[in-house]
Amino acid sequence: MRHSGPDKISFRLFLLFAFFLLTGVLLFAWYEQPVFLAIPALLLFAGLAVADYRLLYFLLFAFIPLSVELPVGGEFTLKVPTEPMMAGFLFIFLILLLYRKGLIAKAYLTHPLTVLLMAHFLWMLICLIYTVNLGVSVKYVIAKSWYIATFFFMALIVLKKADDFRRLVLFLGIPLTLITLVVLFRHALLGFSFESVNDTVVPFFRNHVNYAALLSVAFPYLFFMRLNYERGTWQRRFLGFALPVLLAGVYYSYTRAAWVAMLAAGIAYFMVRYRLSKYAVLTAAATVLLLVAFLAKDNRYLDYAPDYSRTIYHPDLEDHLQATVNFTDLSTAERIYRWVAAAHMPADRPWAGVGPGNFYPVYKRYTVPSFRTYVSDNPEQSTVHNYYLLMLVEGGIIGASLFLLLVFTVLFAGERAYSRLKSREDRNWAMAALLSFILILVHILVSDLIETDKVGSLFFLNMAIILMLDRKAGREPEEKGS
Repeated sequence: MRHSGPDKISFRLFLLFAFFLLTGVLLFAWYEQPVFLAIPALLLFAGLAVADYRLLYFLLFAFIPLSVELPVGGEFTLKVPTEPMMAGFLFIFLILLLYRKGLIAKAYLTHPLTVLLMAHFLWMLICLIYTVNLGVSVKYVIAKSWYIATFFFMALIVLKKADDFRRLVLFLGIPLTLITLVVLFRHALLGFSFESVNDTVVPFFRNHVNYAALLSVAFPYLFFMRLNYERGTWQRRFLGFALPVLLAGVYYSYTRAAWVAMLAAGIAYFMVRYRLSKYAVLTAAATVLLLVAFLAKDNRYLDYAPDYSRTIYHPDLEDHLQATVNFTDLSTAERIYRWVAAAHMPADRPWAGVGPGNFYPVYKRYTVPSFRTYVSDNPEQSTVHNYYLLMLVEGGIIGASLFLLLVFTVLFAGERAYSRLKSREDRNWAMAALLSFILILVHILVSDLIETDKVGSLFFLNMAIILMLDRKAGREPEEKGS
């Protein structure tokens, strides 16, 4: 059979890819090193990027629920295939930026949201000068750069019309629903026991917290996108099936943060509708300041140190919840142990902190022994489990302030967009992005999930969608009385 022109080129490229794929599989089988499988994967990524990077972008979201963690030396892990794809999209973004002028509208680049996001990232770069461990901080900043490039800037480039938004949510929602069904089935075989929940979510999730977080922060998109489809369409039927599946997943994850976050999102819906966000933010800020002042006065926080012998892991859900209320649950007490240490750290390095990614190497010298628990040795080298405190510790007062300003700007821009947009579908997207963002804000009170592909991806995507809708709303006259 003869091949000519484009067909001949395509055939040769197919043979070349097949050769590298076979070679990679054979080398992997011989040396048992996954790195050899990366060769054909990189070639495939490059080919798809040249052919249609938009399709590749949607495929990335399909892989988010399916990604797995692989150790890459020391305490570092790589989320495969998502993080290599993010690195690829960082490269694609830089190439597009160089060769396509005016790729991103100036109105997007000068919006306060974008300015604050870039100021936040720029401050991380400045903190490299003062970091206690340059190698760790450089790796952290590189990873942060591909998250921002992929899920914020590439979203501004790829998502141009309503069909793009719908396609993206379906690419994420279908595999997420299938994974949730698998987890529920595995959990059902174990009687939905609290003790076995972590075993049912591996290898796709590190633990039940990551699993429940992704289900909850994706839920608003599936809920509001369903309203954008006509009755009888397969998309509306699928989403009608997916929503109770995700709710069941959240419930049987036995994750307290996810339960509280879903409740908070329900309250936030009415706050956004009636434009009460500014009052909620002021109330929350005042509450935190008063609580900190109360605990700091005369070292009153020491009165709440747990009883070491009674602060244990509870395998029964009812005991676990009761222990949470009494502050005798092991995971809650260990969080407080690290929060106390984090509260002491800024005194020595108030402005620039210890540097990105450096909480773990430093925090133990600031701990208070009376708050110590059975797991305080921290062999998994996890961090403070409060992203706001983490920003204060690793980026100092300036870093934490920039992050909070960014958060407030996103909240106010989202509420403003929702109140001004006239299209029902646009308003649904604005509400979905804003509620997903608020869900993440609740989760990171007790975790550092923005550094994971499961949640960090949606954190920056929410910002991009709110930015686009806020700019669109700015071109529409505000309704009377809104």
